[in-house]
Amino acid sequence: MTDLSAAKKSYTAGDTARFTVVRGGQSLQITVTWGAEPDPAASASQNAQGQAPGGYGPYGACSA
Repeated sequence: MTDLSAAKKSYTAGDTARFTVVRGGQSLQITVTWGAEPDPAASASQNAQGQAPGGYGPYGACSA
């Protein structure tokens, strides 16, 4: 996960990047669209109200 965190620093929300994921000896190309990191105060407020935070999470949306 360290490599992904390091790569994330060079992108902003809305940018796309292609990654190669290797699993079990097989390679898979994925395209990632970076999303904005959620505001911790807003997420805490939503969780306190019993609502799940929206969006795709801290790393944005993924498609193969």
